[in-house]
Amino acid sequence: MENLLLILVVCICCLAILLSIARLLEEERVVNYLISFQNKKRNPFHPDWVCYGRVFLSFVGIIFYILDYHKIGIAIYIIASFGDALDGMLARATELVSRRGEKLDPLCDKITYLLPIGYFVVVGILPFWQSVAFILAELLGQTLVRRVAEKHNLSVAANLFGKIKATLAFAIFPYVFVLQTGSFLPDLTEQIMTACLVLAICSAAFKIIPNKSYADILSLLNLLCGLGSIYFIWQGDLMLAVLTSMLGQIFDLLDGRMAVKHGGTKAGPWLDDLADLVNFGLAPSFLIFQETANPDLAGPLAGTYLLAIFYRLLRFVLVDKKRPDYRPELFFGLPSPAGTITVWGAYLTPLPELIKVTIVLLTVVLSVSTIRFVHFGRGITKKVPKPALIVFLTLCLVYLSWLFKAKNQTQLGCFILFLVIAYVVTGEIVKKKENHNGEYQGFAG
Repeated sequence: MENLLLILVVCICCLAILLSIARLLEEERVVNYLISFQNKKRNPFHPDWVCYGRVFLSFVGIIFYILDYHKIGIAIYIIASFGDALDGMLARATELVSRRGEKLDPLCDKITYLLPIGYFVVVGILPFWQSVAFILAELLGQTLVRRVAEKHNLSVAANLFGKIKATLAFAIFPYVFVLQTGSFLPDLTEQIMTACLVLAICSAAFKIIPNKSYADILSLLNLLCGLGSIYFIWQGDLMLAVLTSMLGQIFDLLDGRMAVKHGGTKAGPWLDDLADLVNFGLAPSFLIFQETANPDLAGPLAGTYLLAIFYRLLRFVLVDKKRPDYRPELFFGLPSPAGTITVWGAYLTPLPELIKVTIVLLTVVLSVSTIRFVHFGRGITKKVPKPALIVFLTLCLVYLSWLFKAKNQTQLGCFILFLVIAYVVTGEIVKKKENHNGEYQGFAG
């Protein structure tokens, strides 16, 4: 517990420092002072020097750790890890974003987290095959894949798969440190390394796939996740079914961003709607039909939910997007992914059937309503400091991994319902704040 507290204290201190620097970088005089160093031979505030500095700190931290000064080593490593956010903040503030920086930043990331991973593999703490495969995938991604991408004038900047992978990889060192002290935390090293490997492969693959195909591929993956979720519900494995559905929701979150950033094909919007209908409509409807104890109520309730989601998706395409007050960061009605999570949360918990039915009907009403809900990706995440968001999502991911490994269906359902409530409450806070600032005028409903 003492070591876990140490990590939390160091992370909070680093986060506070980053937030303070972010505030300073909003000051024009501070930015002008940093820019004044650009013409000098050695600019101490250049993002590249921050990259070099965090690599050096990671070396120092690992050496201390190997010499059995574990607490000092892990503290230095965490500081080095937070440097990844600092160099990006400086690059954006001083407009020193360059092709060289696109290459250097991920290279420094890989050196920072591959060093401790390699050490833990050698001493037998991390699973051998997953870890070695991950290291090889990272090395190939940094060399061969990047050369192919550069040859075809494709961006070598980190994509979302790479960012999630890097967050997990950075967290491995502190996680193993806590595990080694007899912590109450479960050993999820095999699951984490497997996830890192899959994300590394996806990150590399999406660098050499034509940009306009990104959104379609992600929509297709969402569709497959929806079909997989239905299959696992039919097999009675609700834990695996909800995991598959939640994975599809991640793909759905990414495909919209990829479509906006890189464009897409003519079939893209239709494929996206089909995937949403399957994962957010058919899958939860099948869950309701299978798990509702009253057979006379199961069919009508499932059908009502499916029709509501179908109407919600159809209205979004034909009506909502054409409204004069439409804004991409806001939805009319509860988003279908949030509705799906709500249904999953209700049916994974041992609630009385009356309460489950009430939750489903409430979800139906909110879905077809015109109440404004903030988009998680385009609205909420842009208003929350990135380091805080990364820490929160990492903690959620670790806790979810533990719940799935422990096969604790009840706690999983409760946690999912908590996430829904947190989403709604955070969205309301964002709306009120932006209405106060005059950015969301007319969206107070």
